[in-house]
Amino acid sequence: MARFRKSRLLRVTSFLTAHAMVLCTGLQANPLPTGGQVVSGAATILVNGTTMNIQQLSQNVFIDFDSFSIGVGNSVNYMQPGASSVAINKIVGADPSLIYGALTANGILYLLNPNGIIFAETAQVDVGGLVAGAYRNCFLDANGDFVLEGAEGDVANHGEIVATAFAALLGANVQNLGKVTAPRIDMGAVNRVVLPDIAGGKFTMTFEDAAGTASNQGTLEASQETNGGKVALFGATAEHSGTIRANGEQGDGGAIGICGKDVILTGTMSASGGVGGMPGHILIDPVAFTIDGTNVATLIGALDSADVHILAEDTIDVDAEFNSLIQLNSNTLSFEDENGDSALTINLRAPIVLGPSQVLTGEGTVVNVLSGGALVQNGIDVAAVGGTVEVSAGTYTEDLVISKDGLELAGADSATTTIKGVAMTAAGL
Repeated sequence: MARFRKSRLLRVTSFLTAHAMVLCTGLQANPLPTGGQVVSGAATILVNGTTMNIQQLSQNVFIDFDSFSIGVGNSVNYMQPGASSVAINKIVGADPSLIYGALTANGILYLLNPNGIIFAETAQVDVGGLVAGAYRNCFLDANGDFVLEGAEGDVANHGEIVATAFAALLGANVQNLGKVTAPRIDMGAVNRVVLPDIAGGKFTMTFEDAAGTASNQGTLEASQETNGGKVALFGATAEHSGTIRANGEQGDGGAIGICGKDVILTGTMSASGGVGGMPGHILIDPVAFTIDGTNVATLIGALDSADVHILAEDTIDVDAEFNSLIQLNSNTLSFEDENGDSALTINLRAPIVLGPSQVLTGEGTVVNVLSGGALVQNGIDVAAVGGTVEVSAGTYTEDLVISKDGLELAGADSATTTIKGVAMTAAGL
């Protein structure tokens, strides 16, 4: 999964809907790409009626196109030397790429158009690997890494994309309303992306480069017969209201990461392992996060399949009851300090009730139990190293471990503080 770091100077940009306007105005795609010129490597480009066949003759090829769109019923087919062969296609004209037809390749395709890329509902993409990026510049840096820089357009998928290795939608804003199936899926709304290996499908994206919104309203399918795959949503705002699956049917569960300054969750997620396999990991990574009525069902459902890690820099607020009591797995719900700088505050205003074998862990420097209804049950480990734990009218059952040097327990005013069945050293009790 992509490596992330945050900056407090992020600016959330509004999600542009140019792709929707293109589709609604009835603007149709050109029948086939135009003006193809091989810049580096070797390939032949042949057109036969509604079909364009590109025979790649070198391991890697770089082709400039004046336009790259595929009309309804038309097809563009890449015949490449092998599964790791790469064809980088850069669009130098002024039009967005509108894919209404079929796009196939046995290797890896880069489709780079700064004006934007739209896969319509009729689009059928079947490739080894796909990078669809709306970037002005692409180049090799001093380290030999391939860099995409200067996101100007949006990338949207309304159709069906299938990749045997990886699929990535990258641009100023990215949106999936269709279905993407691949062992590794990345959606990144970022101005800059670094690829150490153009054939490997691994990306480095940083929050300093976050642009706009990464939104999944469709289906991202990274389940595999053995171990589960990987799915990442990354942007200034990361929004998930669809379906994400990264299950391992006969092995370990996969990994799902939803990372942004703001994270909005209303969809479903699963990263389960098969019989005898380990559960996967689901990472929620905003600056601050609130468990509320809009996302609690999503999180409870996620915990039924995998360990759920909520990372934040500032605060994690529990404002809605989290109740997974009926779940029989041993998965973990964790609240974690993003930067490890002892600046995270956890506020519990509602109950957390886990299944009998589930575990809740936390790294808050300040942990506030702020409501009479704040029941924390079934094995909580609250780590407040060098910090404070404020408890007001909350109820703890089963094991409670508070890790802090110099712990002081005191009732409010003249109230009585009662400690039952607890052995305390250093002071005697």
